[in-house]
Amino acid sequence: MEELANLEWVPVVVSFVLAFGLGWLWYSPMMFLKPWASALGLDTEGPNDGMMKAMIPQAIATFLLAVVTNMAAQDGHVGHAVIVALIAASFVMSSNLYKSPKCAPPRIEAGYILAMAAVMVGVNMVF
Repeated sequence: MEELANLEWVPVVVSFVLAFGLGWLWYSPMMFLKPWASALGLDTEGPNDGMMKAMIPQAIATFLLAVVTNMAAQDGHVGHAVIVALIAASFVMSSNLYKSPKCAPPRIEAGYILAMAAVMVGVNMVF
């Protein structure tokens, strides 16, 4: 647990906030909300409690990815964080492709994971 004691909290928090904020943009009408929601049969006009409930585990996972990315960056192994993101994106693709033959939701979701990782690696390279 020494790694947790040596975390650099500024890049962790900054990368978490930027990556989570990217999610608001990613799943907005300006980007991928319409094809993603349409393929899943979701109504984007009214309130959606399911989407709000999904924000909690999403925030936790985003924070944990920020922590892992910072730990890897401190050790000079940023590539390990990229591999973790690739694994997560691959799991999202493999577990969702059978549900959505149109393939838009899994690609959009996996793309978001990779975009988050890119933001986090960039932030950790700056700090």
